[in-house]
Amino acid sequence: MTARSAVAATVLDKRITQLAHQPARPIWDCRVCGQLWPCAPAKVRLAEAYSGDRQGLAIFMGSLYAAAVPEQPGVPSGLLYAQFVSWTRVLTPPVDRPQVAAGSTARRPTVQFVRPNRCDNSGPNCVEVGIDRDGSRIVRSSKQPQQQVVFDHDEWTAFIESVRAGQSF
Repeated sequence: MTARSAVAATVLDKRITQLAHQPARPIWDCRVCGQLWPCAPAKVRLAEAYSGDRQGLAIFMGSLYAAAVPEQPGVPSGLLYAQFVSWTRVLTPPVDRPQVAAGSTARRPTVQFVRPNRCDNSGPNCVEVGIDRDGSRIVRSSKQPQQQVVFDHDEWTAFIESVRAGQSF
């Protein structure tokens, strides 16, 4: 690691110390759950920290990706890119479109969001989950439905298993 990248890595470490789920470097596994970092809980917290600034989140995660590449020389850079950056992609909000009559040629929503049974459907204080066409899960707050976090199948499964095991975030 060059002196310049060591300084950059130190600055990056200070920004992520606020997360409960932190990476164990240089292997970049989560110190709490042992999953590849950023794990599902870390992604949620990062998305919250960058709420409304998905591009800023992508730039930050790109910086972490750049720090991880020399620390994991045996791992293909494409896999590291998927681990660090690809989950930050911006979604076109498929929400709040009116329902259309059967047989209509109008475009239907691509994602139907659901709320937990315990949620008061009249209020804006709920977490909503939808499934995209590719099978990924999209999580949003009913307070700010345009801000969404995307989890692929493996990430969602790990998240659900950790919740069932009683792990707190």
